[in-house]
Amino acid sequence: MTNESKHEIVKLLNAEKQRHGSYNRLSRVCKVSNATISNMVNSNWQSVSDELWEIVGKALNYNENTWTIAKTFNLRQMHQVLNTARETSSFWAVSCKAGSGKTAAIKYYANTNIKGVYLLQAEEWTQRQFISALCDILGIQPVSGYNSVSMMLQQVVSYFTRRRSDKPLLIIDEADKLKDSAKRMLIPLFNRLEDILACVIAGTENLEAEIKKGVRARRKGFDEIDSRFGRTYLRLTGASAQDVSAICRSNGISHEETIRKIWKESNPGVTEVGGSSIRVVEDMRRIKRLIVAEKCLNMFNENALV
Repeated sequence: MTNESKHEIVKLLNAEKQRHGSYNRLSRVCKVSNATISNMVNSNWQSVSDELWEIVGKALNYNENTWTIAKTFNLRQMHQVLNTARETSSFWAVSCKAGSGKTAAIKYYANTNIKGVYLLQAEEWTQRQFISALCDILGIQPVSGYNSVSMMLQQVVSYFTRRRSDKPLLIIDEADKLKDSAKRMLIPLFNRLEDILACVIAGTENLEAEIKKGVRARRKGFDEIDSRFGRTYLRLTGASAQDVSAICRSNGISHEETIRKIWKESNPGVTEVGGSSIRVVEDMRRIKRLIVAEKCLNMFNENALV
């Protein structure tokens, strides 16, 4: 853990304090002691082990890689959804192919809109695991002796209600991984926090498919879930040639021939936007791999000449 990385984590801690209101609550989010957070922000680093820096960095989504996010059409689309949901305190769903850039756009938004924005990276959680994870990211300490799902839910509702002036936005990424009982927790969140909390759930194409399948099969709660999100599932368009060029240039590749090569090798397909057909790349991960590979090749060639 370099000093440069530690400085970056301290910057994140100071920014995250705005989201959570205090370092005390932030220490619960990071699952370390108040003393650890205090030592970090007050530069008493000799008292903090590398392991603790890594724990806090992971909790704050710190990433040491040098990949730079470009402001592509997909990113602007995702941010428009998030802004609209927040402005109207409404529930929205985004369901599109893996690798479309949802997660990168969501993290970028959460990192640049600190106060009132809360990001939960979902896993294959049950109802209890989901509400417990939500308490964790909000820095909520469950009331001693009252660890029931209903009590934790009430604490979450109280938390967001007290912050209604911040126009809170809860983003649940990879929501398709949630088990049915966890998905049903979205119903009381909507019912108790209508016009107070904005919520955007995002996932692969399975998110829409599973909810619609649950509606058809009349599985418990699925028609209500579908209704809460307006029975509409938004999709991101993909990266145009202009977007791919912007991504390349943001990450150190400016040679036009190389950019055209990366565009071609990204296997662009045709999609319909506003009644017009355009060529786009739907897998943003493929673009990243091609750019990283090109940069590695350049480094190899440069070293071979030395």
